[in-house]
Amino acid sequence: MVTPYEMHPYKISRALASLNELWHGISRTTRQSHFFDAYKKGADVIEGVPEELANKLVENLSIAGDLGDLDQRIATLQHYRDLGLDEVALKLHGDQEHAIRVIGSQLLPALQA
Repeated sequence: MVTPYEMHPYKISRALASLNELWHGISRTTRQSHFFDAYKKGADVIEGVPEELANKLVENLSIAGDLGDLDQRIATLQHYRDLGLDEVALKLHGDQEHAIRVIGSQLLPALQA
């Protein structure tokens, strides 16, 4: 049986392959502009980007959750680390001071193990 973690690289490559089909004819600069505009506005819809594409990006290229999901997210990041990932970007929401404390006390030690 293949676990979700073993399938994930395949899911990413499959999703990225479909991006080319969905984005055919849209310049990179235009795509970046649409994503940035949606981010600034806090919009749920990204103008000029098919909803299917946005959903694939979120599903395959991001990790989100709350403290209840932390163990599962740590396991995912450990798997990525074991595959050779050595950088992540974090976006903190809510109480950022608390988030930094959790990262320092729980996430980083788990990834260094």
